[in-house]
Amino acid sequence: MEININCDLGESSKLHSTENDPLLLEIVNSANIACGYHAGDKPTMEKTIEISKKNNVSIGAHPSFNDPENFGRKRLNLPSSEIKKLVIDQINILSNVADNKGIKVTHVKPHGALNNMACENYDLAKVISESIIQVNKELIFLVPTGSQMEKAGKKLGMKIA
Repeated sequence: MEININCDLGESSKLHSTENDPLLLEIVNSANIACGYHAGDKPTMEKTIEISKKNNVSIGAHPSFNDPENFGRKRLNLPSSEIKKLVIDQINILSNVADNKGIKVTHVKPHGALNNMACENYDLAKVISESIIQVNKELIFLVPTGSQMEKAGKKLGMKIA
């Protein structure tokens, strides 16, 4: 069995510092990088990606609701079309920054309220899964065991972890 140590990083905001991110990137195997909706910005993504690449850490998108005031932790009831757009946009934002740094995005792990709601709601989990597949069917979907996200991902034939 292989153990992958994973961490949410690049979450610069008024509520959170990235001061310890470089140290964490020395001990983790994979990092979920904020894509600017709940936290993070392009310079933070670039720095986090550069350090990840140097340490052979795989990177993933960490999409959330567009809710910087609450660090992406406020539950929002949005139509499926808006969920799809925000997930796709955030994966593409990180992918574009990563491509410019010569590294590929390998996985997606939703953040905060989006993640918590999708764990409980199959329809939301399915929209997120379909959005990930639309961007790149090879992306690994990081999900909690037994969650609705796991069920949706498996049903759609995704790589899940």
